[in-house]
Amino acid sequence: MVWGGGGDWIDLMKLSGPDTYFVWQMQMRCLLQSHDMLGFISSHALGKEKVGDDDMMWIRSDALVKGWILGSLSQQTLEKVVKPTPNKDFTAKDVWDKLQTIYEYDDQEIIRREENTENRIEQESTEENKQKKKKEHDAGILYDATLRQNIFLVEYILSRKYVTLRDKITINGNTALHVAVGTCNNKKFLKHMLDLAIHDKQKSLNTKNSEESNTAPPVAVGTKDKQQSLDMRNSEGSNLLHVAAIVGNKEAAELLLNEKKDLLFETDNERQTPVARALSNMHKDTYLYLMTQGDEFDDIGGCDLLVNIISSKDYDSAFSLVSKRIDSFLSHIDSVLMAIAQNFPSKLNYWERNSIRCGSRDFTFLNYNFESLHKSKFIEALEEKEKNYKYAKKLLSFICSTIKDKRLPRSVHHYYNNALLEATRQNAYEEVESFVCPLNIIQKNWFGETPQMVFTKQHKDLVIDGEKWMKETAQSYTITAALITTIVFAAAITVPGGNKQEIGIPVFAKKTAFTIFAASDTISLFTSVTSLLMFLSILTARFSEQDFLFRLPRKLIIGLTTLFISTTAMLVAFGATLFLVFCDNNQDILIPIVALTCLPIACFAALQFPLIKDLVSSTYFRRNVFGKKSDDPFY
Repeated sequence: MVWGGGGDWIDLMKLSGPDTYFVWQMQMRCLLQSHDMLGFISSHALGKEKVGDDDMMWIRSDALVKGWILGSLSQQTLEKVVKPTPNKDFTAKDVWDKLQTIYEYDDQEIIRREENTENRIEQESTEENKQKKKKEHDAGILYDATLRQNIFLVEYILSRKYVTLRDKITINGNTALHVAVGTCNNKKFLKHMLDLAIHDKQKSLNTKNSEESNTAPPVAVGTKDKQQSLDMRNSEGSNLLHVAAIVGNKEAAELLLNEKKDLLFETDNERQTPVARALSNMHKDTYLYLMTQGDEFDDIGGCDLLVNIISSKDYDSAFSLVSKRIDSFLSHIDSVLMAIAQNFPSKLNYWERNSIRCGSRDFTFLNYNFESLHKSKFIEALEEKEKNYKYAKKLLSFICSTIKDKRLPRSVHHYYNNALLEATRQNAYEEVESFVCPLNIIQKNWFGETPQMVFTKQHKDLVIDGEKWMKETAQSYTITAALITTIVFAAAITVPGGNKQEIGIPVFAKKTAFTIFAASDTISLFTSVTSLLMFLSILTARFSEQDFLFRLPRKLIIGLTTLFISTTAMLVAFGATLFLVFCDNNQDILIPIVALTCLPIACFAALQFPLIKDLVSSTYFRRNVFGKKSDDPFY
């Protein structure tokens, strides 16, 4: 904002560099023309030396124009204009010409300016510093020319031979090719830059060959130098393809892979491939292209890439990759499944499905409203969510069907959801001990550890997790067993219908339903007490490694089984009580009582049976790591 005279402030854009010069020049000309003061910067403007000292009106007007110009400059630009000016009484025309000199020049002017600078360097520096300053100077010009995509200026700088395309011209170690790949999508300019990487070497090699003996074998030119230029890395260890992947320059990636395929498999300082870099920067077109070009990723690297794609929720690309190379992922399929489970999208609910359905319809009487709804961001987000869900489901179904059809390692098919079952399966030490030489059992390794000590150390976390899970489970079931014991004990004392006062015999003692009640209540009481004792013994166990093989699983199996029996018997006793007290021998009411009694029993069995089944299978019917059945007895 500058003072425009007449009490007005004028807001002007700051001139900060070459990219804003032409816009700034246009607005400044408009400002001066509106005040009829354009002549102060024109080529016919009078200098101060041609104006009399008594002409104060011209001096004031020139100072006003000069103030406008200087006020619209950034601090950096202002220093470039004011400091080099030897005369303190410079005019607005002097400032205008200085800015034109700085920002208005063509390629030939650049060459002339650099030649003048070179002459000045030759006069001021020693021979050793000359080369260094010339190289630094040309490196800066090469950097600017590459940013401007000025191939003529690039060729001129390279022809001076102070700097080459293999020299690092930025503080982070980028070469001119790095800069071109990272800032330019002009395929023609990039192709010309890659050709320049070969041209200089060809010329130098041809000159050298002409000086050598004619009997010398011919030298293949261009290929070696081209590879050296393409192999150049910056301070982060990134090659040219890394840079193209980071910025998403697919055109540059195509050109680079046409020249050298091995760039695709090289890693930077963080051990990241170009595909991983493109994926982490979410350049979908680039990493999809790079994936189609590489069929030689190792299993671990390819699996990590697939996990990253799934984590970025690009299920379409993940399915394309898996469908082509499923065999290379099978050895690490557990990490892939874990990534799918952690990132699996939610299905559209009822209202979301209806929103998409309504948004896609074309009703005549509400055409405008529904058309705007269809184009809204909300509908687009729902459609994208539905698309992600379909592809994720398709990906998971394909992997699961492949696992089912192939014979995969046991770790893929048997993934246990709690630490106790996993600890029960980890019986490798006992199995190895059963067939190795007895002397090997007590031998020590380099750190003075026996096999048992190493096994204990490696499974320490598993033992801790198993103990935590067992205690939490036992505490929950202990409360349930205690409640059942209390209920059935009270029911045994206060029998349904009461007792006869004279002899103390229950009123319904001779009825079949009462006999069922008494038997069920007795079974429920004893089994609940047994279950309670089993869970209490788990809470007070030592939780050693050997306990996880049989003792702890056995106690948990007995506790769960007796708890199920006691719960079932308690419900049967309750149903018999209802029939005795309220039904009055009406057999029709017996059916709903039986149906309602079976409902909680079926729920309990459905919820607890998988756990009991896994416990029994892993404890008594398990196979060891080497395929030999366990010889341990059932109890």
